[in-house]
Amino acid sequence: MLFVVDDITDEMSAAEARRMSVISLDGLRNWEIPRPSGEHPAGEMHRRQGYSRRLAYYPHPSCDSFSARLHRVASSDVLARFIANYELYLKAVINEADERDRNVVRPSFDTYLTLRRETGAVIMCFDLLLVPAEIPDSILNDARVARMERLGLDLICVGNDILSFNVEQARKATHNAVVVVMHEHGLSVQDAMDFVGRWYCQTVEEFLEAMRDVPPCDSVIIRTRVKMYFAGIANWVTCNYEWSLRSGRYFAADEDPLESGWVVPLLDIEGKTEN
Repeated sequence: MLFVVDDITDEMSAAEARRMSVISLDGLRNWEIPRPSGEHPAGEMHRRQGYSRRLAYYPHPSCDSFSARLHRVASSDVLARFIANYELYLKAVINEADERDRNVVRPSFDTYLTLRRETGAVIMCFDLLLVPAEIPDSILNDARVARMERLGLDLICVGNDILSFNVEQARKATHNAVVVVMHEHGLSVQDAMDFVGRWYCQTVEEFLEAMRDVPPCDSVIIRTRVKMYFAGIANWVTCNYEWSLRSGRYFAADEDPLESGWVVPLLDIEGKTEN
């Protein structure tokens, strides 16, 4: 569902993304109510997940929707947390569309990260890790947990930017860490990629340190749940780049950057004509 939202909003104006966001959020909240006829399919997709790449809705009678399962298995606290973070994600998507409308590139890597942590659509996925084993708000609000979440978000989002850069530069997309660094420091593609790569390696070390920094808990059970939550975030980091390499979304089936020593020929820019 998140990849579909990401793909279709990449081609939307801020106004279009805003309208779709309202419909999507309403469909997620009110999943038992059928959507109005003629509405954008995003509403029904969020109410009862089922779609093709073109967002044509096709419910399967044997399939229970994501929204139905979420409302059934999540506690009221986790559900509220998920929907609140999903709303922040949709607002960030609108901000990204607005900057795309105005052809704006974020002025620095740091300012880019403040938006990228939300457009990555990851924090509410972390919320789903709490469904089987809730953690008290007093622990979730602890600075050590917040640091772990932030570092995990950064590694996932910037890792995605590194691996998706070739496809995105071909589309002339600018919401990418490598592009931002190129503009901020006046670097070539390779130098900017090296810059972001060094940042990524340093952040991995910080992440591993944060994993060991578990906040004090009132019981062994809660401490175990926090460790499980940290491990779930770490799995997200690993699965993100493994999926990015193998899914075919960013690399062709016959193209393995691991085998080529990470030498990846740049794709032609779409719409560019030869002189």
